[in-house]
Amino acid sequence: MKRKETEAVLKEIKKQIEQFHMLERGDRILIGLSGGADSVCLTQVLFELSKEYNLHLGAVSCHHGLRGEEADEDVRFAENFCRERHICFYKTYEDIEVRALRDKISVEEAGREYRYEVFRRIMKEQGYNKLAVAHNADDRAETMLFHLTRGTGIAGLCTMEPVRDFFEGRKLIRPLLWQKKAEIEKWLQGKSVSWRVDRTNEEDNYTRNRIRHRVIPELSAINDRAVEHMGEAAEQIGEICSYLKEEEDSIFKKAAKKEKERLVISVPLLKEVHIYMKKAFLYRSLCELAESRKDITSGHVKILLDLVEGPTGREAHFMKGIRGRKEYDSVILCKDSREPVENMEKKSEDFFKRIELSMEKYPYTGQEISKNEYTKHFDCDKIQSKLCLRFWKEGDFFYLREDGGKKKLNRYFIDHKIPVDERDQILLLADGSHILWIVGHRISAYYKVTDSTKNILEVTIKNKG
Repeated sequence: MKRKETEAVLKEIKKQIEQFHMLERGDRILIGLSGGADSVCLTQVLFELSKEYNLHLGAVSCHHGLRGEEADEDVRFAENFCRERHICFYKTYEDIEVRALRDKISVEEAGREYRYEVFRRIMKEQGYNKLAVAHNADDRAETMLFHLTRGTGIAGLCTMEPVRDFFEGRKLIRPLLWQKKAEIEKWLQGKSVSWRVDRTNEEDNYTRNRIRHRVIPELSAINDRAVEHMGEAAEQIGEICSYLKEEEDSIFKKAAKKEKERLVISVPLLKEVHIYMKKAFLYRSLCELAESRKDITSGHVKILLDLVEGPTGREAHFMKGIRGRKEYDSVILCKDSREPVENMEKKSEDFFKRIELSMEKYPYTGQEISKNEYTKHFDCDKIQSKLCLRFWKEGDFFYLREDGGKKKLNRYFIDHKIPVDERDQILLLADGSHILWIVGHRISAYYKVTDSTKNILEVTIKNKG
């Protein structure tokens, strides 16, 4: 590549940088530098633009412990490359195979998690405000095809944004996103800049490598601008996704309510929502509780949609301990908190230690009865056994009226649309299976103080805090 050609390539990269506002004067930029052609090109480009933009550059090389001496050479090469250009250099090491086994994930995924952990740490410690990564046009096309084969929605096709939020106000930028791999290597050759070759990239052991070596060449044989067209499609889909995201945010704000470890979805508010937006909303709802978005499939969204449109009482279980339940006009998503019995007993014991229960018996002479929500009065002479403060169990009942109207407690919960997981948290004052007081709700009419009452039992419940 002649000098004019190399200058034209740099001019084209700069044009994209300016179009997407990737650089501002005085930026402190950390570069992910592996030593391969892409990252070397990125570092060289930013180095050549550093005076114009008054950039402070740093580069980090992450050793994955996978390729022995060859990987050691990559790090040494990157360090020398930065030294020659007076770029701050950082290097880190981790055995990625050990990490992958520990976390039960693929080596590829473990490597990516490791790199981005390192990027965040160094940026925070050293004050970098932007991370530059060397994804190119081929990478974007490969990722799009990878997502398609794995199974994805529209969001999975708007891959690799030129600029995106990274963390804590910092940005991630991709200045080479419009350059093909071959163009990058040709540009480096024209600049007499060398680079390292990772031989594992030539192997077909990984899905992405097979797409790179087999699928992309076949598509390019059909149309030599296939990669470029996929990039254009990704940008257009990205614009659509941006618009849809605004719509989704509006729906989510109205129809979802996050409460600690659970999410409550309003079913009526989803009725008139378009099916695509409804599915996008449900996917996001699962994301709120899932450990990773990668755990969520279109199958999970379909199950949740069936739950939303199904009858009250239906339940469903999702990935890694997330469950859902239809409760009248709501669907409740929560982390499955089922625990060993001994743990639940200990929690109940601790809970009751925080409750202060006081009882006082005295004659009733027609005096006024207080209406405090947590102080109740009962006809003491009607109590048949030793009173117990507990949670509900099968067979519990109370009376709606003094002359009868016996009602099962479970039926009361259903009629008053009390969610299942809340029923187990309602305190009860019980005389055997007969419930005197559903704390926070009502008392049994059978124990109500009347003109014929001779002795009152006054009960007060307080939270010790």
